Amino acid sequence: MPINKKMDYVLPFNLTKESIKRFSDLIDVEYNEGIIPSFLLPSLSAPALLGVGEKYNTVGLHLKQTYEQHNFAGCGPLEVGVCMSKSRSCLAIFENYWIQNGKLLASGKSMVRPATIHKPNSHKS
Repeated sequence: MPINKKMDYVLPFNLTKESIKRFSDLIDVEYNEGIIPSFLLPSLSAPALLGVGEKYNTVGLHLKQTYEQHNFAGCGPLEVGVCMSKSRSCLAIFENYWIQNGKLLASGKSMVRPATIHKPNSHKS
């Protein structure tokens, strides 16, 4: 990845006509060959964040996301890189990078509220 940062997680994704059509059907927009819906790339940050959570054995609530497109994507392999930016007790901020063929397609941030899962008390009756 051309970003000069260590990524906490990289999600590989193969952008194909079929994946674009499937995404278009899911969000109920007309599929036009050669046109990639604007929501497709930002939607890939969710599975990338899940990958970070799995790597660090943590869960959270995805609260907000920013996304700025720098270049257009085309069919073929791309990567979504995620790295921790800041972390406080109530909020974790991740930087997201969408890369294809060594070119930065887009960048943004995801704000996540860490969650604590409490196991039920295991009292013997």
